[in-house]
Amino acid sequence: EFPPSPLLSSVDNQGAAYSLSISQPLWRNWMASELNAGVNQAARGADAARAGLRYAAQAQLFQARQAYVQLVTLRQVELIQAESLDRNTKILEWTQHKYADNLADKVDVLQVEAALRQVALALNQTREDETKASIHFNALRGAPGDAAIGVLQPLQMPETLPAAKGDRQDLAAAKAALLGSAAAVESVKQRFTPDLSIFANVGMNERDPNTGEALGGAFKFDHPSSTVGIKFSTSLDWSLYQSVLQGAEKAQGAGAGQVEAKTQEIAQDWQQLQASWDSVKQRLSLAAELEGLQREKADREKVRYRDGRTTNFQVLRFEDDYNLSRV
Repeated sequence: EFPPSPLLSSVDNQGAAYSLSISQPLWRNWMASELNAGVNQAARGADAARAGLRYAAQAQLFQARQAYVQLVTLRQVELIQAESLDRNTKILEWTQHKYADNLADKVDVLQVEAALRQVALALNQTREDETKASIHFNALRGAPGDAAIGVLQPLQMPETLPAAKGDRQDLAAAKAALLGSAAAVESVKQRFTPDLSIFANVGMNERDPNTGEALGGAFKFDHPSSTVGIKFSTSLDWSLYQSVLQGAEKAQGAGAGQVEAKTQEIAQDWQQLQASWDSVKQRLSLAAELEGLQREKADREKVRYRDGRTTNFQVLRFEDDYNLSRV
C-alpha cells in the first residue's frame, strides 16, 4: 500500500446536487418575439414552397389538357383528310375516264393529280403529328409511348370565359416569400437585440461518501443554495448588425418588387387571354358561316345532279370543299 499523499485530501468528495433555474427575458425575445419570428419565417417559407408546387401541378395539368386537345384535333383532321383523299381519288378516276374519251384535257388530269398528292401529303403529315402527339400524351399520363389510347371525346368550347378565382399560385408563392422576408428582418432584429433578463436558481445539495446517502440527503433541503440576479449581454459588433439588417431589408424590398411584377404579369396575361378569347370566338363564327355555305353549296349541287344539270365531278368537288372547311 502506498502512504497517503500530503497533497490530497482523504475526504471523499462524492455528493449530489439538484437545481431549478428560471429566466425571464425583459428585452430580447420578450414574449417569445424572437421565437415567433423564427417560426413565422419557417411557416412562410413552407407556404411559398407549397404554392410553388401547386403552381407546378397546375402547369402540368394545363399541359396535359393541351396535349389532349391537340390529339383529339389531329384525329378529327385525319378523318376529314382521309375522306378528302378518297373523294380526290374518285375525282381523278372520273377525270381520267373523261380524258380517255377525249372529253377532258391532260392539264385537267394533272391538276387533279396534283390536288390528290397535296391531300395525301397533308394526311401523311397529320398522321406523323398524331404519332408524336400520342407519345407526348402517353408520357404525361405515365404510360409507354406506344400504349393504346382509345377513343377520346372532343371538348366543347364554353359559352363564356370563366371568371378568375383568387390569386394565381405563383403570385401566392411570391406573397408568401415576401412575408417570409419580413419575418427574416424581424428575426435579425431580435437576434441582435441586447439580452436583458432576470433569473433565479434554487438548489438542493448534499455531500456524503455514500452515494445513496448523498442522493437521499439532498432532498432533505439541509444545504440549500439560491441565486437571483439580472443578466445583460449585447453584441459589440454594430457594423455586423447593420450589414445583416441591410441585407435582410434588401431581400424584403426585392420580394415586394417581385410581387408587384408578378401582379402586373398576371393582369397582362388575363388581358391577352380575353383578347385571344374574343378573337377565337370571331374566327369560329366565321368558320361556322363558311362551313354552312359550303354545306349548302354541296347540297344544292346534289339536287342539280339528280336533275341532270351537273356532273358527278362537280358534286365530289363541292363535297370536298365542304369537308375541308371543317378542318
